[in-house]
Amino acid sequence: MKTASGGVVPLSWAPMDSQGYQDLRQYKEPSATADQLGRLRTMFALAFSRHTTCIASSDPSRPLGVAHIPSTSGLRPGEHPFETHIMSMLASSVPRVSIRYVGSTDGTRNSRRSLDPDQWEIELPPTPLSRVLVFDDTWVSGGHAQSVAAAFEQRGIASRIVVLGRALDPSRNDHGTYLRAHPATPYDSSICPVSRRSH
Repeated sequence: MKTASGGVVPLSWAPMDSQGYQDLRQYKEPSATADQLGRLRTMFALAFSRHTTCIASSDPSRPLGVAHIPSTSGLRPGEHPFETHIMSMLASSVPRVSIRYVGSTDGTRNSRRSLDPDQWEIELPPTPLSRVLVFDDTWVSGGHAQSVAAAFEQRGIASRIVVLGRALDPSRNDHGTYLRAHPATPYDSSICPVSRRSH
């Protein structure tokens, strides 16, 4: 898959029994607390203030846009909470790309996660783009984000997927083995989400 210098960049690991995972699940709901929104906004702000050049290098010859993965249920009217609470922190001068899910809303959520770029409609801004940061809140199977990345690829636009949290299920053998070998620790903004090195 064509990328903007890397495929998937998780800003954090989110074990499903952690506060971070609960924040990612609940921030979209009317019952979300100021603390939950604040933790996600702080993590996003720290990651981009400290590691902007790693996440999205400055290259005037390759104009950059941003987009986010919308809901696929068809039940969320109006602006998505990710736009309201997270993407609003990005400079308004960065071109926004509108993405809309046009696939079926019938069936299970997993059925909508299949890799299918034709389920997504992309509306590009008037400004020409050669690359885009595609934001998602939680990476579970990655089906939505990968389908959107494939849709951008069909248009000749490179993409990098940036997710707030990579969900890890401790009850799964592979996830559980990883978590036992790498116990969860508090978020450390000095660690680059791209290189995974401290700088």
